[in-house]
Amino acid sequence: METLLERMRDIVERHAAHFRQETAVPGLTLYRVNQPVPPSHVLYRPRMVVILRGSKTIAAGDAPFLADISTFLLVTVDLPVCAQVFLDHEGRSHLAFSLDIDRAALADAMAKTAPDGRAAATPAGVATAGMTPALVEPFARLLDLLDKPGDIPFIAPLIVQEIYYRVLSGPLGDSLRQLALSGSHAAQIDRAMAVAHSQMFAPRHM
Repeated sequence: METLLERMRDIVERHAAHFRQETAVPGLTLYRVNQPVPPSHVLYRPRMVVILRGSKTIAAGDAPFLADISTFLLVTVDLPVCAQVFLDHEGRSHLAFSLDIDRAALADAMAKTAPDGRAAATPAGVATAGMTPALVEPFARLLDLLDKPGDIPFIAPLIVQEIYYRVLSGPLGDSLRQLALSGSHAAQIDRAMAVAHSQMFAPRHM
């Protein structure tokens, strides 16, 4: 797995010219942070986050938890969090990427994947699970497409479907399913956040 991670770090370093770098792969964003970032409040949208070097702490109302190269981060609702970014122990840049969750593609993957009968779902919001070789491998192939832009329109959707399948089959599968179920707690929170956001930024007449 370390060989794959090193390959992924190389791709992010070559393609991330800025702190936050959008890519030609729909929903894929690269992050390259050259200085530690103190605790700051940000809005996380539904996405998957993979850290390739360094670490970060995330707090969403509870005690902060640590995410690093050994973990996989899943966000299932629009959620305000307090995050702090750290470089690695040698002071090298923090490297990471995120993949926005496409609800239509997720629903398609769900239709082909049966629940595995594991423990009840993690509460909606943000959660981590251990990174596995089975999940690293499709993420690595998705990043590889940045060096083969002509393959993106055909290959990227297939890889994203595989990623959803791997997550749905793992310990955070039920949490991801909540995002696609219209009556779920996650969907209710998402709708409430959308209403609050629209009201906050609605035109006001004085």
